[in-house]
Amino acid sequence: MSTGEKGETVSVIACCSATGVFLPPLIIFNRIRRKQELADGLPSGSEFYITESGYAQTVTFRASVQFFCKHKPAGNTLLIMDGHRSHVDYKALSIAVDNDITILLLPAHTSHELQPLDKSVFKALKSAFYSQCKTWHSVHLGRALTKITFHQVFSERTTLRSLYAMGRPSVCLSVCLLSVCCL
Repeated sequence: MSTGEKGETVSVIACCSATGVFLPPLIIFNRIRRKQELADGLPSGSEFYITESGYAQTVTFRASVQFFCKHKPAGNTLLIMDGHRSHVDYKALSIAVDNDITILLLPAHTSHELQPLDKSVFKALKSAFYSQCKTWHSVHLGRALTKITFHQVFSERTTLRSLYAMGRPSVCLSVCLLSVCCL
């Protein structure tokens, strides 16, 4: 997304239901200290966490399960996700069981092929996001997209609404981890 400068990873944990309802995203920024202004302009209900790498880790997986519990519909829920080692955490799985959530872990690093929503809805989400990045760069010539300006391309008004305009229905409950690079 930038012109040869080294960027930093921002991860977005997105979740969609079988009825096409998107839960608010959980954003993971690459930082050491939390800056509350990173939340400015994010989709309503979103939360953000920080890690040194900007990638999901065991502690952020646990936080994402707790976040999901707050936003999930009542009753039993199936959550399909990548079986990355950071998603194998006894405390997180216990929280899920206590909240009527069954987690189906796909083999690690295969969700891009096996996860139903990666092939349909989340592919469109990523495409819409990258399209918004191109538009942002054409309007803000010479400026770098940073963590502070991230919300200008990843917001309900831009990326998430693009999905609904594309008419992409979801086919099952699923989680997507979208990692992008910002300066």
